Amino acid sequence: MATRFAEPSTRTGWRSPTFLADAATLALGAVFLAFAVRYAFAQSIWIDETTQLSGAGLPFRQMLDWLMGREPQLFVVPDDRMPPLSYVIDWGWRRLAGDAPIGFRLLHLAILAAGVGYLALHVRKAFGPAPAAFLVAFFALSPKIIEAAVEIRAYPIFLALTAASLVPFLRMTDESWAANWRNPALFGVLCVLNIYTHFFAVLAAASLYGALIVRRIGDGPALKLILASGFCAAIASAGILPFALAASDLTATGEPGTASMSDIALFVPRVFLAPASFMFPAAAAAIALGAAIIALSTAVDTLVRRQWTLAGPRGPLFALALAAVLGVVVTVAANVAQDKLVTVNPSYARWLYPVVAACLAACLATPIAEAGPGGRLAATRTAGAGLAILGLAISAAVLMTKPGLFIHGPGDALIAIIEAEGEDADIVYEHGQAFGYAAFPVRWRFGDSAPQWIAEDPGGEQFRLFATGRDAIPATATDETVLLGDEIGDRIIVVEVRLQSVFDLRRGSRQPDKAETPMPPEIPAISRRLSADPAWRLARTEEFGGLYAARVRVFERAH
Repeated sequence: MATRFAEPSTRTGWRSPTFLADAATLALGAVFLAFAVRYAFAQSIWIDETTQLSGAGLPFRQMLDWLMGREPQLFVVPDDRMPPLSYVIDWGWRRLAGDAPIGFRLLHLAILAAGVGYLALHVRKAFGPAPAAFLVAFFALSPKIIEAAVEIRAYPIFLALTAASLVPFLRMTDESWAANWRNPALFGVLCVLNIYTHFFAVLAAASLYGALIVRRIGDGPALKLILASGFCAAIASAGILPFALAASDLTATGEPGTASMSDIALFVPRVFLAPASFMFPAAAAAIALGAAIIALSTAVDTLVRRQWTLAGPRGPLFALALAAVLGVVVTVAANVAQDKLVTVNPSYARWLYPVVAACLAACLATPIAEAGPGGRLAATRTAGAGLAILGLAISAAVLMTKPGLFIHGPGDALIAIIEAEGEDADIVYEHGQAFGYAAFPVRWRFGDSAPQWIAEDPGGEQFRLFATGRDAIPATATDETVLLGDEIGDRIIVVEVRLQSVFDLRRGSRQPDKAETPMPPEIPAISRRLSADPAWRLARTEEFGGLYAARVRVFERAH
């Protein structure tokens, strides 16, 4: 039974702090669902999602064999390095509701909302309505969470299970826990499910179990239950070994993973801050500063008043903070120790988000003396919470105002153009490394029926047919009057994809006429050759701005 740490108010009715906080929590939950649904309909199919959708379309046994590396390279889209649970869920959903991407997005949103809702209910019970409202705001207004919630990947489920596992975790760190077996058992089950969802859940589980052990040192009965739970969870998780070995082989055959010092330094901020937050740097600063004020105010009060015991919310707060620190330290150390996998990838560390959110909620529940310096600290901490929420609200408004700037590629837009032009039109990609953000979604949607040509050199003199294994096909001449000889039909869709930074988007936003199209004005080689060729005419041009910007030109033969 959790102890409620919030002080009751003498006010009653709709003006009471409890009613207002609960109303805010419900309103924020509704806002989160509305924002995530809007973003779900704006989001475009991207490379990793084509892998998930392709894998979930296989027969069940073959899907597992594919994930275990027994049937590699079944698709042109990349193979995956994932445990099976998210695929099993999507496999079942596909057979129940079809393969429309929006269905998968809304399913994953529902799973994440359930996990966060479960955590919020416990935080309300344990810490009070106001900390619960802050927790929900920290999720609901975060572009990071809004974007992740509707991904057709394992990450929404990863986040949901991490959030849900914090409920028994918090109960076991509460001083009133009676050392019964229910919470260790529930925690172990949720950790195992999480490990079968994402490999980095192993790190999450290890960090949380480590924090529990430290928190309960000296409490023999509780420690035995926690250790037994961890041992059983480890045994039950052994089934991921075939999937882990396949993922390891896939990683070993890829390019070495490298992370710069700036990647390591920005690792933690990138877990919590999305590009939408950096459109207004003041918003990103407000989120970071607000969270820091909450944590530092609580820490200063603890030091000044010498509150060394782990009574009240300090027990859960200590364990949550320790788990987060352990996770960050191990992640960075693993990145330094090897060069095959970039472990400081913010996506892999998304489990830290609910841990830190709950940690900040626990800070807000920790009593601070109202008299003397404590009164100023309490006011400062409240101001910090307001500042963080303000920064998140501004970030969410940016994302919702122009969600197209932050989607993960031009795949859906290009698919719509191909459907309008006809699948017999040839797609030709200008030279560059970013073509996959368009080519893989097109391949997933049309297969071989929509031929895609990849320029092998900047001058557009040599091409290969994407995803067929054919050698590069040279152009029949080197002047500007031909392109691929007889290989091309009567319509060509020329695609240029360019990765943009948030700084590019900010520069574009200062030019209203170019805010949605931050692509450079230069005409690349293939489009330049076709425009100069009297045998071809430019039928239309479409541009799609954002982090994954694209310019599409449709050429037709001049008859």
